[in-house]
Amino acid sequence: MTDPIAIYAEAPAIAEINALEVEADRDEASASDTRWQQAERVVSLLEVDGWTQQGVADSWRRVNGETYTQRHVSYVAKTWHTFQNLGSKRPRWNEAYHSPEVRGTDPHVTNNSGDPEWYTNADLIAAARQVLGGIDLDPASSDIAQQVVCAGRYFTVDNDGLAQDWSGRVWMNPPYTARLIDRFVFKLLEHHATGDVPAAIVLTNNSTDTGWWQALADRSTAVCHLRGRRWFYSPDGETGSPLQGQTLCYLGDDPAGFEISFSEFGVVR
Repeated sequence: MTDPIAIYAEAPAIAEINALEVEADRDEASASDTRWQQAERVVSLLEVDGWTQQGVADSWRRVNGETYTQRHVSYVAKTWHTFQNLGSKRPRWNEAYHSPEVRGTDPHVTNNSGDPEWYTNADLIAAARQVLGGIDLDPASSDIAQQVVCAGRYFTVDNDGLAQDWSGRVWMNPPYTARLIDRFVFKLLEHHATGDVPAAIVLTNNSTDTGWWQALADRSTAVCHLRGRRWFYSPDGETGSPLQGQTLCYLGDDPAGFEISFSEFGVVR
């Protein structure tokens, strides 16, 4: 019996999608436009050519050779249908993909990655703890994320970090939706300016075109531009990756220590 997955993998359409995968990974400046092109082709496979979501997932290869999940294919299709009619006014791909309109609920601060299902790997947390000397507060977290972060205090969606006072050494990976990330970043900057937060490390997408990123980078004493795409994990062990590169911004008086700890992950400036 012929393996249907093998048939999918040999199809020219999936080869084009996989070629766009490589292009998006290679050229960060145009990655958003490339992802929109890719999404259009995915939807065409599903709705014109009659592929199943699982069939697309089994043949769609990440740059590292791993396949995507059926859930990811479903989100890609929903993102395309939700925003396709906006044309040039569409948001950046990553913001659209993670938007409440696509996910169905507000992806608030339910864990440490900004997405309700993904958590930060322990190696970055360990490096942050080394630089900070400890983590007193994680203002955008969850009970599960704290198995790795182990902050002295943490806030979740239930007690809303934006409504709380912040103090001490902060690790923060804020929710990545546009209407939340800027509020978390500017709140951190306010507490840092007053001295409530003497040091902090913030993991975000490298959204250099945004006001919040520019403000954060301007205040930072060092910034690490992560090499490649960081992989996050879910409680069931599944891995996932953001659709653009990321940065770690350091606010504190030990930029040399930050460079020592984070230079293995990417370029530090």
